[in-house]
Amino acid sequence: MADVDNTPVMEETFETTEEPVNTQGAAGAAKFLDPETGEPMYKWPVDEKHRCKVLKPWRFDRPHHRAFFFAWSSFFFAFFGWFALSPLLVNIGKFSPDIGISEKEDRVTSNIIGVAGTILMRFIIGPVADRWGPRWAQSGLLCVFSIPAYLVGTAQNFAMFCTARFFIGMLGGTFVVTQYWTSIMFAKNIVGSANATSAGWGNLGGGVTNALMPQFVNLMEAFGLDYNMAWRVAMVIPATFTLTIGILLFFLADDCPDGNYRFLYFYDLFFLEGSGGGGGGRGVG
Repeated sequence: MADVDNTPVMEETFETTEEPVNTQGAAGAAKFLDPETGEPMYKWPVDEKHRCKVLKPWRFDRPHHRAFFFAWSSFFFAFFGWFALSPLLVNIGKFSPDIGISEKEDRVTSNIIGVAGTILMRFIIGPVADRWGPRWAQSGLLCVFSIPAYLVGTAQNFAMFCTARFFIGMLGGTFVVTQYWTSIMFAKNIVGSANATSAGWGNLGGGVTNALMPQFVNLMEAFGLDYNMAWRVAMVIPATFTLTIGILLFFLADDCPDGNYRFLYFYDLFFLEGSGGGGGGRGVG
């Protein structure tokens, strides 16, 4: 009878020094992944970088369509605030002589200064969005530059008025963030439509403010204010719109399909294949 070798067989084990990537480490980091399978849980079809393949502008689903909503609406209210003074300039020149824009040349100069602020900010805000994400960039623009929109009503001379308009003009930088935001949320088959729609609806704010601001001034006059005071008080309305949308989008929207940049950077999720963020890793799309 053959001897049976009862020597226990040692299972060969291998150790790895590679650290597992924590994809579930914090709220907001990979928040749209199934905790069991690790697969993305999106309502609408997405590409390999989790960018949405369809555009449904009437939806408010997180993350893609909610980001789309706040991208265009924040741009809309930024333009509403930026151009709020334009339809009032002639009457401001007439009823607020201390501002010093009674002459057409002075009003043109005022408009040029307002546009100059936008040009400067559009150079700055792109890198800010790259590093900190569109939520911080857009919310920062709206909240910070709602302040000069509130304060322009305190202007007592041409210099103060134009200084306020320069900083209000920086709200125009929201155009850059809007296009950035929709570009990282939507796939290449639909991103052109997403960009065009968000830009078009946002630009509409400039037209709506031309229609509504004179009515807001009329409302203030109906409360007994003269025009010199009415336009100053009316500027509180677009400033409040701007501030409110800036706060809402910061707390209710997401930077990219995989969550917010703060957590993606912290957990190195930008460097996962397929990440939809824009921070410089392999997943930049």
